[in-house]
Amino acid sequence: PMTEVPEKEKEAGSRFVPPHPTPVWTVKVTLNTDFAQRVYKRTWDRLKADLYVLTVRTRSNGMDEAAKTIEAVITEAFEHARKDITDDLARSDAIMDDAKLTDLPTYKGAQAVEAEYSTPRAKEFLNLILQMDQLLARYDALWLTGQIETQQCMHRSQNWQRRLIK
Repeated sequence: PMTEVPEKEKEAGSRFVPPHPTPVWTVKVTLNTDFAQRVYKRTWDRLKADLYVLTVRTRSNGMDEAAKTIEAVITEAFEHARKDITDDLARSDAIMDDAKLTDLPTYKGAQAVEAEYSTPRAKEFLNLILQMDQLLARYDALWLTGQIETQQCMHRSQNWQRRLIK
């Protein structure tokens, strides 16, 4: 049976291409901080689709060299962000240890999401969001106990939000 091409597609004169079957993995995650929720909401759907096109579709279209170059850029950016988050986590943990803090705050309004992804790179980005969320929870613990100032907590959190959205 023929699939009806949407009217908008006909008007634009574009060729309708049915979606390809795509393997997906779905994980349930909780985003505690408002900043992590915002990064997820603003970037996730677009980014996972872009990563699929850039890493899978580019190769399937015979553009292996372009795909390799793109993946190298993505790998470098993700590794750099992961290293910086890990370094910040270590610094925050050291400050928490000095202050004898062992617990992280709980969050009213934490958001449970089912994140669906179809490339390893999308999973890597989701992990970056989750690591950022853990880092910002440490900032909040330090702020709530008076170890860091409000401005410092907000500035650091906003910087991480901006960085991952970019």
